[in-house]
Amino acid sequence: MRAMFRRPSWQSRAEAEGWTLSNEAAAAEHLPRTLRDPEAERWACASALVLPAHPQELDAMLALVSSEDFFDSHWRDTWWAIERLRASAGPGQVNQITVARELARANRYGPPGVTIVDLSEAINDLPTSLLGVSAARIVHECAEARRALAQAQDLARKVVTKGTNTEGFGEEGLNWKDI
Repeated sequence: MRAMFRRPSWQSRAEAEGWTLSNEAAAAEHLPRTLRDPEAERWACASALVLPAHPQELDAMLALVSSEDFFDSHWRDTWWAIERLRASAGPGQVNQITVARELARANRYGPPGVTIVDLSEAINDLPTSLLGVSAARIVHECAEARRALAQAQDLARKVVTKGTNTEGFGEEGLNWKDI
C-alpha cells in the first residue's frame, strides 16, 4: 500500500502553474506568513543601514541572521552587502551609500535588483531603528521554518519513492520509527 500525502494548497497551485524558484514573487504571494515576512526582511536591512553609530547592535543582528535567511532576493543581496562591509570595513561604514556601492561592485545593483531608492524608502518607512534585532530574529525564524518544511518534503518524497516497505531505509540513514 502506498503512503498518501496531501500537499499544501499553495504547493499544488505552484506546481500546476509552473512556478520555479526564479519566480519567487509569484510563489511568495501564496506562502504562509510563517514562512516569510517581507516587512521583517525590509526592516532588518533598513535598521542595519541606520545603525552605524551602534556597531554592537549591528553585530547582534549579524549573529542572528545571514543572507541565506532572506526569502526576497532584494533584501538577500542587501544583507549580503551588509555582511561584506561589516567584515571588511570598520564600525560605522555600513550605510545606504556604501551598501549600494558594494552591490554595484558585485553587479547586483540596479533594476531589477536593489537601488539606492529602495534603500532610502526602506529607511524612511522604518518605524524605529530599535526593532532591528527583533526583525532579524523573525527573518531567522521564518528561514528555519522554510528549512524544516524542505526537510519534511524531502523525507516525504523518500517515503513515497520507497513505498511503505521498510527494507532499504537503513542504507540512506532513514529510521522508520522517526517517520
